[in-house]
Amino acid sequence: MCELAVKISHVDFGYDNNETIFKGLNLEIDKGKTVGVIGSNGAGKSTLLKLLVGLVESRSGQIQVDGFSLNKNNLKEVRKKIGYTFQDADAQLFMTTVFDDVAFGIKHQENEVKAIDQRVTQALDAVNAVHLKNKPPYKLSGGEKRAVALATVLIMEPSII
Repeated sequence: MCELAVKISHVDFGYDNNETIFKGLNLEIDKGKTVGVIGSNGAGKSTLLKLLVGLVESRSGQIQVDGFSLNKNNLKEVRKKIGYTFQDADAQLFMTTVFDDVAFGIKHQENEVKAIDQRVTQALDAVNAVHLKNKPPYKLSGGEKRAVALATVLIMEPSII
């Protein structure tokens, strides 16, 4: 039997207008597996991912991420386990340079992080964006912004992306 990266059990969710998006949602994803979430506009793909990182809260049910039950007490730990990029990269990039955006997360960890320059370069290299390191994010194309947003996640080395 495989260990689970994600387990969603009997989750109900709806936004403020009382519309139900998910009713009794169950999902299990094994560690090490690659899973695509596909569907038409408005099907709930983004909402599902927002639930996993605690950006929205379910009405009922339980969500586990890498062995942690998602709740307000351990939200910080869960967010260390799962890397998330926003649908709109402009909502994620806010520093004056790409380097500063990619380095932001590790610079603000509780423990001291060494070799920031090297880790930023590695994260940008993974998305073929090292050449953007010194550019301001507002001067990037949409695709470049998406790549840099992904690098901001990769540098944190989450177990789930």
